Amino acid sequence: MAFTTETKFVEAAERRLGVRLPESFRQFLLRSNGGEIAVLDLDWDLNPVHDDSDRERNRRTAIDIVLETTSAREWAGFPQNAVSIGSDGCGNHLIFLPDDADSSTLRAALYVWWHEGPELQFVAEDFSVAFPGG
Repeated sequence: MAFTTETKFVEAAERRLGVRLPESFRQFLLRSNGGEIAVLDLDWDLNPVHDDSDRERNRRTAIDIVLETTSAREWAGFPQNAVSIGSDGCGNHLIFLPDDADSSTLRAALYVWWHEGPELQFVAEDFSVAFPGG
């Protein structure tokens, strides 16, 4: 079960990542900081933003979007400017990429990075389309 979170924790993660998350994903995090979704017939664990407002939230969000993105960037072939918002437990990641016109903002389009190869698979124009219940 995912917790809600506050804007200040989303903004802190964005500062640490050096990019602004897409608005639909920011809104999702405020309602459900982490959790699971089904995309492409696979179950994905979404990366939360770190929330240290109490002991339980601190514990449950210690492995966060910043840590997971940093770790993913160590994999050969992972796009160095991508942000990992989730994984399937097998090395594959749901990612956002920077906007072509403004690299400090992530595009709303959601992709999968498959660890077996360099290609990205387009999922949806926006996180809210890929996961309308979110």
